[in-house]
Amino acid sequence: MIETTVAQRLIRRMAETYGKITDVYTLDALFAKAPVIHAALDAGAHVVVRMKEERRRIMKEANACFANRLPDSTWEERDGKGNTVYVQAWDEEGLAQWPQVRVPMRIVKIIRHTNKTVIEANKEVFVTDVVERWIATTCSSEKADTQTIAQIAAARWDIENIGFRNLKTFNALDHCFVHDSVAIKAMIGFQVLAFNLKRLFFFHHLPASSRNRDVPLRYLIDEMREATRWLSLHLYRWVWEWGLSTA
Repeated sequence: MIETTVAQRLIRRMAETYGKITDVYTLDALFAKAPVIHAALDAGAHVVVRMKEERRRIMKEANACFANRLPDSTWEERDGKGNTVYVQAWDEEGLAQWPQVRVPMRIVKIIRHTNKTVIEANKEVFVTDVVERWIATTCSSEKADTQTIAQIAAARWDIENIGFRNLKTFNALDHCFVHDSVAIKAMIGFQVLAFNLKRLFFFHHLPASSRNRDVPLRYLIDEMREATRWLSLHLYRWVWEWGLSTA
């Protein structure tokens, strides 16, 4: 697939250009491929990969290991909204049932129980969401314990959800405005730069009281967009007529 080919090329090019720039690559299930893992290992890094394919031999072997034993570790944490999360984890390393990968892999199974209050029929109802995640990694337990691996995998999801999803949904990253290769790179660079500057403003400039109201950023941006109508400078043309108002 083109995505995995590009991932390998990117990892190799980064290593050739900058040397070792990271200790761990966090990858989605799409990149759970031996060539991608080998590219990371050759660059001196480990991988933490989200797994989905239960038919893989290594997944079946790990599931058999976990089936008849209690969790290897448990802990409590809080999610981004302050809800209590009870985590159970099973961890097994030295699994060699992925013959395409040249090193034994470690499989971590995570079950997250999130306690939260939701509104149903105009009433507050206490519910528990249960989410199961599977992770494969080349990191040994000596280098990263179970909780650290779980946190790395969770951080990858935050990056994808907050970064790439927002860039595609609100910043038109999925739209090709130009068709020259150099112009495409420049355009994407501007879009990512604008996105980062915007988030730096909201999360590092505005007071904490403004950020803790759980108000979506697009609502705050709409308020700022509306306020430009009354500025002495004619910035409203940039914001309204030229479409610079995405969230």
